[in-house]
Amino acid sequence: MSETPESPEAAPAAAEAPPEAPPEALQDEGAAEAGAVTPGDEGDAPPAEGIRAKRPARRRRRQRDRFFSRRKVSRLTTEPGLAVDYKNISLLRTFLSPEGKILPRRITGNTAKQQRQVAEAVKRARHLALLPYEPSEH
Repeated sequence: MSETPESPEAAPAAAEAPPEAPPEALQDEGAAEAGAVTPGDEGDAPPAEGIRAKRPARRRRRQRDRFFSRRKVSRLTTEPGLAVDYKNISLLRTFLSPEGKILPRRITGNTAKQQRQVAEAVKRARHLALLPYEPSEH
């Protein structure tokens, strides 16, 4: 018997110490409990975080739409005396942006027929030099 007996002090310390688990197993258990990213998942975002990130944006959009849900109505519809004419420059300027571009229907509230009339009138006025093709510098 060449083995040396263990000291009585070392034996209780070995008995009290829990069996050592591999570090990977500890990290996986901690990650599952805390929702942390494991070393292998560093580049991949957990799917739950991606879903949480999108929800507030949808809520904000819905709240914003709630305040602007009323359909726009064109001046051409509300004021019966107005008619689209290439010579009525003051009316045509209301349908142009500061850059001189024709504003879209979603901004002006025109119907499709009115928008075609406005576009044709603006193009005629530009051709006759009543409206500029480019914005005028003030």
